[in-house]
Amino acid sequence: MAVPAGKAAIVAVPKAALQRIGQLLFLTVLDEDGRPVRRMVTAGRTLDDDRIEILSGLAAGERYLVAAAEPGSPT
Repeated sequence: MAVPAGKAAIVAVPKAALQRIGQLLFLTVLDEDGRPVRRMVTAGRTLDDDRIEILSGLAAGERYLVAAAEPGSPT
């Protein structure tokens, strides 16, 4: 979801969409065929009780999963 912030839109996701492995954060995004693929992201600030700003690794409009499926399985 893109959140307007003055002149630039902020990309934000629910906290439940993030997966942490050690110090790294990942999202499961859907590729062009609709298959889940794990992607590393850089998180920014917490926007409210449920959303986190994504600084890199996810573009506005890209689809992602909140409850992650196994990478490579059909959705």
